[in-house]
Amino acid sequence: MDSFKTLSTVQNVHIPLIPSADEIYKTIFPKCTIDRFKISDKPNILDKYLGVDLKITLTSGAVFTVQEKFRDYSAYRDYHEFTQEIENGDGSDGEWNHLHSDWYFYGWGMPIINKEGAQFIEWFILNTVEYKNIVQKLGNITFMGNTMKNRKHGSATFVGISYKLIKPAIKFCGNGKIIFYKQKNSDLFTGPLTYNS
Repeated sequence: MDSFKTLSTVQNVHIPLIPSADEIYKTIFPKCTIDRFKISDKPNILDKYLGVDLKITLTSGAVFTVQEKFRDYSAYRDYHEFTQEIENGDGSDGEWNHLHSDWYFYGWGMPIINKEGAQFIEWFILNTVEYKNIVQKLGNITFMGNTMKNRKHGSATFVGISYKLIKPAIKFCGNGKIIFYKQKNSDLFTGPLTYNS
């Protein structure tokens, strides 16, 4: 847990964008409570063994688990694609092998703190089970797109995935402070919901 908190991408990108992500969750799930595991001082079994970042508890008592990937806006500007890590730089299983949550939040943001705070430029929330089923139908995560090695921040291997392939699994998406949500039994998005941060 301590090593996670000291990573430069966590310090410079993830932590500054947490308040913006929480505002998005609270708009989608009004009056929910959010329990983050990685920034807590006490270890949580969901984080330690399954890589789950947080849980959202609704007013009904229902609980959703969420894993998050926040990327700097420069990655959005240069690549504008969803990337899924399949192998860490040390050869161990990457993020793909540790998706155990209900939802997967993936977003590109401006982590620079200003009077409005850090903000996401674009983001989406995948239903993790539906995403895994899409991969299963294609046969393997490596069939989802081009496999590449990270040359800037280590040597992890990842797959660049087209939005077209994952669109059926995207349930919420947004840009800036506008949130769109998937219509029931449709690939069409509607909205917007807006939030104030």
